[in-house]
Amino acid sequence: MNKVSKLPPVATGQAPLGSARRHATRLSFDVGIVTIFGGRLGRRHREELRTNYSVVERGYNCFPNRFPGTLYHKAIQARKQLRAILSEIMAERRARGRDADDGDLLGRLMRSRDGDTGVAALTDDQIADNVVGVLFAAQDTTASVLTWILKYLHDSPKLLEAVKAEQMAIYVANEGGKRPLTWTQTRSMTLTHQVILESLRMASIISFTFREAVADVEYKGKHVFNMDWEPVYSVLE
Repeated sequence: MNKVSKLPPVATGQAPLGSARRHATRLSFDVGIVTIFGGRLGRRHREELRTNYSVVERGYNCFPNRFPGTLYHKAIQARKQLRAILSEIMAERRARGRDADDGDLLGRLMRSRDGDTGVAALTDDQIADNVVGVLFAAQDTTASVLTWILKYLHDSPKLLEAVKAEQMAIYVANEGGKRPLTWTQTRSMTLTHQVILESLRMASIISFTFREAVADVEYKGKHVFNMDWEPVYSVLE
């Protein structure tokens, strides 16, 4: 399947100009949706997923205050709504007998079976967790690195032209996009791959990370935190 043809205008270069990061975020989300649902997802479900996921993204890392109206509380409610939307999508597939026929990620998760018992390997809750996890992994960090790649290519016109030439050669080989991109062709994008790796090296695509303390930590004679704690630290400072 040519997944590019399943993407909306903003993902195929037909949308108005605007924030590079905003368009990159939308593109990353849309690619994640196509990967999970195979381009068969209706507009209503797509927009409901986008709206609720955005609420989860804004509030999941906030102070865990469940008081109504806080970002964290809104994120919890939106996560429940995501589960309800995914349950509706799975129910519709089962009603049409499509869970075993679809080759997308959701279809594969729904038809996965235990090798010994033959029963479903995943519950609907587990399937929903996997789908939300893929969306989370697909959107933010991917959008970040895409934005940095655009910035670095903009700053290096000669490199930009070389990358465009590499991509256009494949585009022409595929009869102007009439044939789908193949895995072998992605492996042949030597210069594009190098640009991606160099962008990842030069710019951090995350703002913080965790490390587990393997011993009690002291700094300037003062106890800071205990062994087995997982402090969060900024990678941007």
